[in-house]
Amino acid sequence: MKQFSLGLLIIFSLFLSGCMSVPTNQFVSSRYYGPQPEDTEVVAKKHFYYALIDGESAVYQVNPRAIKIYSYNPFGPEKLNLAKYGWLIDGKLNAKNKFGGYTGWKDFYLIYRNGEVVESEMGRNRPFKFVLAH
Repeated sequence: MKQFSLGLLIIFSLFLSGCMSVPTNQFVSSRYYGPQPEDTEVVAKKHFYYALIDGESAVYQVNPRAIKIYSYNPFGPEKLNLAKYGWLIDGKLNAKNKFGGYTGWKDFYLIYRNGEVVESEMGRNRPFKFVLAH
């Protein structure tokens, strides 16, 4: 029974790997990412200011260097056009809750393009697959 299950798992994995699509370097580099953000901390503070209960008291640890990325869904070539791309800004923030106490450090990730944040996530590990764009 275990051999049958293992064989079925291998066949299913091979089937799924045939459906995956990875963007080519030419496809990734042909996207317009906009200028690199000069001050990543300012971008993060502006983005989270109104989203937090007390945005003014939030404390940030932001990576000063933004990385050009292309995030995508690896299933199906038509999904490549729905991908998020831009400059990855990552860091940690500690903000107050409604009782006035700090909640603890939470990871955040922003994708920044053309002067605005197009995708953001807080409190999880990196929520998307991505490739470094050259």
